[in-house]
Amino acid sequence: IDAEDADGFTALHFAANMGLRRLSAALLACGAAVDRSTRDPGGRTPLHLAAASGQSAIVSLLLAADAPHSAEDWQGATPFQMACRRGHHVVAAQI
Repeated sequence: IDAEDADGFTALHFAANMGLRRLSAALLACGAAVDRSTRDPGGRTPLHLAAASGQSAIVSLLLAADAPHSAEDWQGATPFQMACRRGHHVVAAQI
């Protein structure tokens, strides 16, 4: 369930980034990893991607699954900072 594609993305990275709530929930229910080891090539976790793309429902799912809200990507950005930079203030408040 945590297999990566050729670019280093998991299914949960994809679902979180695209706002696919039902797929994200199904992946989490099947045990998809949300910890700090689940990073794309830029060091982003699924929570980083959901926050950066303003996916409030996905952010809620990931936080409920104990996704690390303080994880930093390779440039030192947290999911909160990514949400703020993109103007997703509702998502930033969730985190």
